[in-house]
Amino acid sequence: MMIISELKKISKILKDKDKKYYVVYFFAFIFISILETMSVGLIPAYFTIIIDTNLLLEQLRFNTQLYEFSKSLFDKGSIILYFTYAILLFFLLKFIYSIIFHFFEAKYFNIIKINLSTSLTSLYLRKNYIFHTENNPLVLSRNVTSEVNTTAAYLKSFVIVIKEIIQIFFILLLLLFANFKITILILSLSTILAFIYLKIFSSKLAKKSKISFYERGEKSKIIDQIFNLIIEVKLYNKSKYFVEKFSKSITREFESNMFFDYINKLPRIFLEFFIVCLVIGSMFFALFLKLDLIALVPIIALYFFAALRVYPSLNAILLNRLSLINGQVSIDQIYSEILNANKDIDLYEDSEKKLDFKNLLELKNISFKYKNRITALQNINLKINKYETIGIVGETGSGKSTLIKIIMGFLEPDSGSVFIDKNELKDIKKSWQKKIGYVPQNFSMLDDTISANILFGENEKDMKKIYNIIKEVSLEEFINTLPNKIDTLVGPNAKQVSGGQAQRIAIARALYQNPQLLIFDEATNSLDEKTEKEIMNNIYSLKNRTSIIITHKKSLLNGCNKIFKIENNGIINIK
Repeated sequence: MMIISELKKISKILKDKDKKYYVVYFFAFIFISILETMSVGLIPAYFTIIIDTNLLLEQLRFNTQLYEFSKSLFDKGSIILYFTYAILLFFLLKFIYSIIFHFFEAKYFNIIKINLSTSLTSLYLRKNYIFHTENNPLVLSRNVTSEVNTTAAYLKSFVIVIKEIIQIFFILLLLLFANFKITILILSLSTILAFIYLKIFSSKLAKKSKISFYERGEKSKIIDQIFNLIIEVKLYNKSKYFVEKFSKSITREFESNMFFDYINKLPRIFLEFFIVCLVIGSMFFALFLKLDLIALVPIIALYFFAALRVYPSLNAILLNRLSLINGQVSIDQIYSEILNANKDIDLYEDSEKKLDFKNLLELKNISFKYKNRITALQNINLKINKYETIGIVGETGSGKSTLIKIIMGFLEPDSGSVFIDKNELKDIKKSWQKKIGYVPQNFSMLDDTISANILFGENEKDMKKIYNIIKEVSLEEFINTLPNKIDTLVGPNAKQVSGGQAQRIAIARALYQNPQLLIFDEATNSLDEKTEKEIMNNIYSLKNRTSIIITHKKSLLNGCNKIFKIENNGIINIK
């Protein structure tokens, strides 16, 4: 049942093409098992022919035709030479096949990781705004990176365990054919020891893997907090606090990993000791019973070579079984994400409708509240004409930004509708969002050049357009002082430019999209008074655009055609 359950998860996680290759990978692996089994029997058989051909022939008496055919081959004097050539050819083909297989294996699992990471990233980008407010971006990042790697390792371990079990089964059949009683004895001992080993460590590993999974996300969050709050951390002398917090997190993770690494080493040690005991025990047993050691050499050689091959197989099973336990949390997480791929997604129109904002943006009876919170907005009615500059003021938490996200289509109102001219927003959401330029308070800069930040992923670099926008937002003088002009790096989080310059770059980014509606959401809140006034003058100088300016400072809205205030969950016109 467990195998069927895991196969369902694997089938859901992998793309159709990857599933086909996974099946090919499985059977290619099984073929290696067959080759390995044959190699176990060939070498002892070769030694047996050299020592005494009758020893091998006696093993074939169960089938008269096989016995007579083999006897006729052995009667020819050149059988040893032919057998030598056959073994050489067999191991050469096995060598070539193994090299090709392991190249395919490495390439396939690399593709798996690329496809899974890409699919998961695309999946998260399809999720709506609410989803991203409820999920930490660093945890999502962990899923896309480290959990994908662990899941790929799980997929590999899953096949390895099945392959090694089948290979041991093949070798077991060979050994049963050679000596039934001894094989049953060894099998019983091995099974008991493996059961005891897994019984002792499985539950502990499952617990440790969950701790490691949690801390992988937690440590990333702590590091992000440290470096994003570096000024406060240094100013308030809180380095020790954050370092201790980080240290505790990685200690829990690495201690869990250390336990896993330690347990991984034990199977090899135990199996090595077990195999040596079996071989030495067999020799003592033969000496005690005064058996013919020459006659026993082929059978001891067979079990010795079988042990050499079964040893890594058993080791691989135990290691990969533990790896499956460790990776269970990761594959369950990835499986859950893919299973819920169509949950909380942005619902856009099936076909893009051509939209041109001509006259009026209107909100009719809009009400909205966040989950488990009091009502944010109630019965909001608002009209914005094209080319108007509208100001919206209100206390922190009054619902200003919520209203803007409804206008942009990122939040669905609980009741009421938004219209762009005669079109209801929910029917033209994607087309409408292409007409919007947005400058938030907490804008982010790419750790790249000024031009890359303005282009923001646009493939075509229109230099004339860039320079026109640079003039429009008063960046020209600043950029001309830079040695690399618009190809100057802004640094991580724009730390190599001032706040006002970064703000202008953010506005330039919005303008490069040719928006018909510009939204400034507390866009100057973090600036000094002088820079703030300069930025506002830039905003008011922008021509032929509809603008919405959100702020808690009414004094900044002197250039607006209309000013609205949000209070008590409603909206009133104050200008």
